[in-house]
Order: sequence, then C-alpha cells, then structure tokens
Amino acid sequence: MKYIDKNASPDFFEEWKKTINPSKWNELRSPEKDQLRRTLLEEQGYICCYCNQGIADHPLYTKIEHLYPKDEDKYPEQMFDYGNLLLACSGGEKDAKPRTLHCDSKKGNNEPPSVVPLQTDCEKHFQYFSNGEMEGISEDGKTTIDELGLNIKKLKILREKAINEYFEIYEIDDLKENEIQESILDLNQKVEGKYIPFCKAIKFILNQYYT
Repeated sequence: MKYIDKNASPDFFEEWKKTINPSKWNELRSPEKDQLRRTLLEEQGYICCYCNQGIADHPLYTKIEHLYPKDEDKYPEQMFDYGNLLLACSGGEKDAKPRTLHCDSKKGNNEPPSVVPLQTDCEKHFQYFSNGEMEGISEDGKTTIDELGLNIKKLKILREKAINEYFEIYEIDDLKENEIQESILDLNQKVEGKYIPFCKAIKFILNQYYT
C-alpha cells in the first residue's frame, strides 16, 4: 500500500455539486464522472489505491472507491466528499471465472479497512518478499490484507513479475550502494505522471536486502 496525499477537490466537481445538489451516487454521470475518475487516476499516479498494480485510463477497469461506503443510511455526507474518494482497480470482477475478488471489490459496502492509504504511516504496516508475498507487520496490517485480499495468488504473481522486471531492467545486482539509494528515491517519484506499479513492494525489497 502506498500513501496517497489527497489534493483539494477539483473546481469542476465542486461546481457540479452546487448545480445538481446530488443525493444519490447514480446522479454522477459523464462527462463529470469520467473527469472525476481521471483526476483520481492522475492524483494516484495510475496505480490502484489498495494493491498498487498499474491501472489504465478506462472506466471498465477502474472503480471510484468510497473509503466510507456510499450507503445512504451510513455516511450520506461522505458520498460526494472528494477526500473520501479513491480510485481502485476492478478487483478481479473482469477476470475469468473462477475468480477471487480483491481491493474495493472485496471490501464492498463495508467500513474502511484497518489501514487506509490516506494514513501517512500506512506503508509501515506491511512487508514484501521477492516471490511476491505480502505480509502484515502489525495486527492492523494483517487484518487489512485479509479485508482487501491483498495476498491472493493473482496479486502475488503480479508483484513478483513487477519486482523481477524492475531488477532486470535496472540491473540492480550490478549497482553500487549509492546507486541503489538513488533507485529507492526514484521509486517515490512519478515518471511522466505515473508511479511504477508495485513501487512500494520493490522499494521494500531494495531497502531490506540491498542497503
């Protein structure tokens, strides 16, 4: 999981709310919904708010996630609060059956997970291994992995692939320690507006085994 530093709510969204005064989520339609989705996508650097896999600019393969659920009986005041909105991957809903749901698709209409990406210390609750495994360091971290299905086989395979490809492309085994440190710093930065998918897993491996 990667910390998300939320921006202020975009002007177009605030103006739309003033004009429409919406009370139900399905009142948000295109073009405003697509514009909101794209704003969240750019804010997060094109990675899922929960699993951190890369996500594309496509409405069928991304989901606008309500950290506090958009249930009208639970948190109606949070339904259109930009600070409550994140962008998640499709969570396995587009996978061939049998499929295992994860991220927002697994969370569903439940309360926020024990660790959320808006916590500045969220990354400290998890550790990663070169085989793609993800484990909770804290009890909250362990609970969150279960709540969001972050260690399912599919995600382990994707993480392992991302780690191996990064190490191969950047020839990590041949780098000196100061060069490793530069790579770690680079993983915290967007490149052409995008983070490297699973950047926090890669960063953890570099810190744990190469510094």
